[in-house]
Amino acid sequence: MATIQTFFDFSERQREVQHTIESIITSAEGSASSAVYLLDSDMAAQVVEGLSYFNFFSYIAIVDEKGETLAEYTNAMPKNAFKDSYKVLLSLFTDHSSSYQLPLSHPKAYGEEEQVYGELQWVINNHIALEGVYYRAVRAFSIAIFGYLFLTLALGFLYHITLTSPLIRIATWFSKTNSNTLPTTIR
Repeated sequence: MATIQTFFDFSERQREVQHTIESIITSAEGSASSAVYLLDSDMAAQVVEGLSYFNFFSYIAIVDEKGETLAEYTNAMPKNAFKDSYKVLLSLFTDHSSSYQLPLSHPKAYGEEEQVYGELQWVINNHIALEGVYYRAVRAFSIAIFGYLFLTLALGFLYHITLTSPLIRIATWFSKTNSNTLPTTIR
């Protein structure tokens, strides 16, 4: 049961994270486009700084059409024993990171063809974005395991009280009974 709930929780959280990232990028797209169009590294730095407040972005960059970086951010993630120790297991469910690029163009005037002036690049650390699901999964599985252990002990105790104890009393009673004093008649 915990496995099914964890799977649904994981799937729902992935959708939520994807929707959140799309909303964040859509809101930053206009400012990033203006920064690339004007080749304004200060404006690009402000856009990147605003995006860097979200801890699941491990890399953000605004690059012009020549490939020169106007602003970038790299999140030097501290080692986390939880994520490192379960990295192989977590990689079965999702990749460690996902890279994206968004072409940046300036709004075109009437009759002009839209021209791309650069791109916004970002990398999402999926394990940080889904970290809450991982902790809930560990908690759910721990509760399930302790519940099963408690149930096993309770059923073992109940089995002992209801079946084993009466059988031991009957066996003890039969062992104390002198079989020579019992009448044996054959008809």
